Parts: sequence; C-alpha cells; structure tokens
Amino acid sequence: MGVSEAQHVRVPPILPDGVFLFCFEVLMIGNLTDLSRLPGMPSDVTLRRLIAIHPDFPILRRGSKGKSYRIDLDAAAAFVRSLTQARVLDPMQRRAAIQQLGLEMLARSDQAAGARNG
Repeated sequence: MGVSEAQHVRVPPILPDGVFLFCFEVLMIGNLTDLSRLPGMPSDVTLRRLIAIHPDFPILRRGSKGKSYRIDLDAAAAFVRSLTQARVLDPMQRRAAIQQLGLEMLARSDQAAGARNG
C-alpha cells in the first residue's frame, strides 16, 4: 500500500480496557407550546393545522385528551421552515399567480351569471 493510500484508511481509536465509546444523537423533545416558542415558529393553533394537513409532520406522539404532543423540536422546526421556504415566490411569480387567480375568479363569476340568466 502506497503512502497516499494509507492516508485514507481510518483506524479506530485505541481505548483502555473497560472504556466504551458511545455515539448517539441527542433529541430535543417538547410539546406544541415549546415548538411555538422557538424563533420563527407559528402559533399552537397553526401548528395543529399543519400537523392535520401534513401526515409526514415529525411528531413522536400525537396529543389527545390529557396528553400533550411529544415532538422532536429540531426536526419539527426544520419541517415548518421547509414549508415556509417552499411557499416563497419571487415577485414575478407572485404577480403571475395573483393575475391567474383573478382571471379564474372572473371566469367563475361570468359562468355563474350566465347560469342565472340563461
């Protein structure tokens, strides 16, 4: 094995007898109120709506009578931020979307008027 190849080989650390190396991820667990208090997060009511319409919302336990939600706060905050970022449109896209919505509403009102008159 050449020197350049040896540089890419990972050698596990040598630990004394009786010493164990554990690798784990620390989760910040909380409830809806804890999540809503994080910077940039919506209210409890809005979070409940998001949970209801997004089955992939990262909750550990759904809340019920007398039991609060258990939520991985970091994962849930990242999920909410991803929803917010997906909705942001540049000004040209926003203007086109508003114009299209106006045209659709105008077409529906014309159809309704035609149905009443005809």
